[in-house]
Amino acid sequence: MSQASQTAVQASLDGLPGSTLPIKNFDPLKLADLGSDETLAWFRAAELKHGRCAMVATVGFLTQAAGLHFPGQLSSDVSFESLSGMNPIDQWAAVPIAGT
Repeated sequence: MSQASQTAVQASLDGLPGSTLPIKNFDPLKLADLGSDETLAWFRAAELKHGRCAMVATVGFLTQAAGLHFPGQLSSDVSFESLSGMNPIDQWAAVPIAGT
């Protein structure tokens, strides 16, 4: 005799740390309802990772905009000093594609 197993999705934003007032469970796209607990955990980890990358990028942007730079060469023909006089957008455009 075989029994059909049933699984219920237990994914919920209510029990996750970080849910605080005034916007307790902000999920306008209803991503918490897509899939299982593992899917919700993956979404949460991806959000944290991408948020941290954005914070590092912002610090780098502001550091370059303040004129701070590393000593030495970025590539064989581009020094960090030569990039320090440019704004961050122009600095990004001046980085060699091949990195050599």
